[in-house]
Amino acid sequence: MSCKGSVAFCVCLPVAILCLVVGAYGGTIQCELNDGRCFNLLGDTVGHMATVVKEIDENIPRSPQYSDFVRSIVPTLSLREKIGQMTQLDVSVLWNQTDLQNGILSLNRTALEYGIRTYGVGSYLNTPFAGGPVGDKSGWTAREWISFITELKQLAIQYSNSSLPIIYGLDSVHGANYVYGAAIFPHNIGTAATFDPELAKNGSGTIAARDTRLSGMSWQFSPVLGIGVNPLWSRFYETASKRRE
Repeated sequence: MSCKGSVAFCVCLPVAILCLVVGAYGGTIQCELNDGRCFNLLGDTVGHMATVVKEIDENIPRSPQYSDFVRSIVPTLSLREKIGQMTQLDVSVLWNQTDLQNGILSLNRTALEYGIRTYGVGSYLNTPFAGGPVGDKSGWTAREWISFITELKQLAIQYSNSSLPIIYGLDSVHGANYVYGAAIFPHNIGTAATFDPELAKNGSGTIAARDTRLSGMSWQFSPVLGIGVNPLWSRFYETASKRRE
């Protein structure tokens, strides 16, 4: 395979990754990488990633009740509150730093209260383990996530001057990878390399959404349908192909 051609995987995808992905799911690529049929399969696979989002959007009824509620709330918000609703902070700002240095995760309620009262922060994201293990833990179970997010939301309502709840988001790009016990799938470029549309839809889509929702998350950052333009980008693996079609 030449990296000068128009092959979809002209990022010199390591053979080891291809073997791992295909072997793990028992699939067989029924075409050569320089065969046009592969592009069709790749397009189907990437298309199914997008289908999950499209189906969710279509299946949720647009309730006039909710629309009317939003329209009634927005005019009552001050400019500061509107900006706050569009502000999302990393959860790392909410930990007691002294405890964190000692391998203990403890919520800094003063920091949470300051962000909510002063700036009306509307959402938080990420995992406390993004920088690596904390103490002897490198992640939370679904039950631990639910406990933390519930406490966060209850305190936010208590500290807020309005009745607007905060929302919590998490990256679940290839499965709910920040939740112990969740099913993990290949990154997008690996999923596309399987040429398996159903795996893309059910794995990185439906199952990832289910495992994330069961952990108390109300916002999931996926799927990523980016185009791989520059293979030097450190998160190139989150793209599915360099071909737009």
